[in-house]
Amino acid sequence: MADYLDFDLRIANNHLWRGIEVSDGLVICTSLSIHDRNNIVNFGFWNGTNVNGTYKEFNLFLEFSMKMFNLALWDTYNFSPGANYNNKEFFNYSARTTGRFLDCILSYNFGPKFPLSLTWSTILFGRDRYDLYSTGSKNRYSTYVEVTYRCLDRQEWTVDTSVGGTFTLSHKSGDRSTFYSDRPGSLM
Repeated sequence: MADYLDFDLRIANNHLWRGIEVSDGLVICTSLSIHDRNNIVNFGFWNGTNVNGTYKEFNLFLEFSMKMFNLALWDTYNFSPGANYNNKEFFNYSARTTGRFLDCILSYNFGPKFPLSLTWSTILFGRDRYDLYSTGSKNRYSTYVEVTYRCLDRQEWTVDTSVGGTFTLSHKSGDRSTFYSDRPGSLM
């Protein structure tokens, strides 16, 4: 069983996610997952918190890997105080009142001979709405795309260079905001 169970603990000086600083200060991140014998299906939990308690996050994830493709679903919930969304009801899965979001991520890695990776991520459900919690507000389907090239790969460390941008798959007249920023193509 231990061969199918993974645990990871990381300590960082901040938490960056898709160009957004989620938390500053000392951050502790852990993950616990279980995968099948061929490492095709991986299911687990990811947790992040900072030492002063202003950032707390708990995520569930399910990943499928086949050769160079990876498809992942992340159910993300942030408990941080002062949030402008519902962060008091962990088991709330109502589209109009939940504080969570479901992120679907498709990645393709060209392999070691050409170390380029392409990622497409779309928020399918949750707090990615034009008017948070208003009746009739529709989902933006905010999308983040990224191209990453591994410049250097050593046993002890790697160097990657990436460029990413955002847009929405749904449009509302006069509103060009995304989950990540006030306008497409940029991050906060």
